[in-house]
Amino acid sequence: MVTGVLAALVVALAGVSLGTLAGPQPARAASLSAPLRQGVTVSGIVTTGSGTCFPDAVLVDCNGTVTHQLKGPGGAGFFTPYYNRWVSVNGAQQNCTTGDPYLQVVGVTPGQNPCGGGGQPTPPGPPGATATPVPTAGPTPLPGAAVNLALGKAVKASSSQAGYPPENAVDGNAATFWASNPGFDPWATAQNVQWIYVDLGAPQHIESMRVLWGNQRHARTYGVYVWAERCRGWCYLGATSYGDGGEDMWYTRGTVEGQQFMLYLQNPYLRGQHYELLEWELFGKGTTPSTATNIAVGKPATAYNQAAGNESGKATDGDVNTEWRSQGGVPTWLYVDLGTATDIDRAILRWSAGAHATRYVAYAWDERYVPARWVPIYNQTGGTGGDETLTFWTIRTRYFLVYITAAAGAEVGLRELEVYNRTSSTVPNPPSPPGPPPLPRPFLFENDPARSGAALSGRPRVVPARPPAQRAVQPPAVV
Repeated sequence: MVTGVLAALVVALAGVSLGTLAGPQPARAASLSAPLRQGVTVSGIVTTGSGTCFPDAVLVDCNGTVTHQLKGPGGAGFFTPYYNRWVSVNGAQQNCTTGDPYLQVVGVTPGQNPCGGGGQPTPPGPPGATATPVPTAGPTPLPGAAVNLALGKAVKASSSQAGYPPENAVDGNAATFWASNPGFDPWATAQNVQWIYVDLGAPQHIESMRVLWGNQRHARTYGVYVWAERCRGWCYLGATSYGDGGEDMWYTRGTVEGQQFMLYLQNPYLRGQHYELLEWELFGKGTTPSTATNIAVGKPATAYNQAAGNESGKATDGDVNTEWRSQGGVPTWLYVDLGTATDIDRAILRWSAGAHATRYVAYAWDERYVPARWVPIYNQTGGTGGDETLTFWTIRTRYFLVYITAAAGAEVGLRELEVYNRTSSTVPNPPSPPGPPPLPRPFLFENDPARSGAALSGRPRVVPARPPAQRAVQPPAVV
């Protein structure tokens, strides 16, 4: 059921003025009276981060200190291939509305990391395979807060191009995407009706939604639906005709309950072209059974580096008085081998005093992909130390990794890494929803649906005239 008004989703699209609903606005270009500083070249490690100018990425030095805020020509996706790598960045320095500087990047050149280790730490996968995790931009789930419930869930689409399946839209990786087929309606050439829906596995309460589009391959007009018996099909939740690409954020008035959610795409940005959906995220609060067990205790752990006497195995020995301690600063990583693939939905990181990570990403090794790879499941950009609880939606994995890019001190200390299995009962697979919601066509031209779907730009505004009131007939007077 939908809590509150049926049209529960309120769109706050980038670039559309919706007051406080739109949130912080991106940095604007400098005016002609404030010419740009051309030819600025700086170096550092590219990573995700926040700043006063709402950057697409940030540049940090060997100590993990942010030195520059960066904005790319294609948004955050421009920096994806360079995350956690030492690079030289060339661009023009500008000032955002707060007066602080940021760099409008023109080019990026990878280089050798001078911070030690001779290069970037690359966490290996299981024996015989390697994979480098790539942090993805987006909302950061905090302990107890909403998490992306669509991550890794079953998904279907009206069409897809070879090599760009719908699963790419919910894999947590903004470097991959779902691509629909191109085309147009012969009777409404501005339209290319496509759809994609995700099955969350069980009814969930959704609080917000994030849609991340490919460059110039977004939908101008599209709607959001949920499958519900009360509608005997797909229930309308909201729509917009002001899609402008990049990142679209939708917010609910309360929560929306459902298991299957659909994006119904109608008008592409470029007539006749396809849609590219980089990421589709549905946020809600997950739960963890109180009977869950720490399955990482006593399991072998591997680290990029370690100090003598503080080896990686100390992080999974079940003793909070011992610790794994890095050696050589950050970036660095640690992962645990759980022995067998297990469904997990929570982890606890017990940091050493003054040696906690302030920015890190948690990954799970996902063998559903060919080849298998690290998939991000939790992103922390403001860690404060102590005992941190990471809650995320259930994923089946054998290897759990913490990739650290910034820390409070020169080294990182982790007293214990705990990973908890999901013990709740398995939800049976629901029946697949039928196709996308049909266009309302009560009348069919010559009984032909193919010729009865013209999209009109407006609707009649004329109010029907009321018939004149009938005067009551008086009976003849009786003489």
